[in-house]
Amino acid sequence: MSKQIIDTPKWVELTSDIAEWYTEKSFHTNPWVEDENGNLSYNEAAQDNFNSAYDDVEEILSFHFIKGD
Repeated sequence: MSKQIIDTPKWVELTSDIAEWYTEKSFHTNPWVEDENGNLSYNEAAQDNFNSAYDDVEEILSFHFIKGD
């Protein structure tokens, strides 16, 4: 069985979307911090969770798809 190729921008978008969903569902408290300019980013624990989820999702996707150029 051949694997479908997903171009890199779509691969990154899909992986990020799933990792973001997982991170936001995992936290029972607010995962966001706001900087002095009003920009939101994950707090340290949420960022660690996102990074771990991203790696896991990428590994799962690689079982089913090939990341293209």
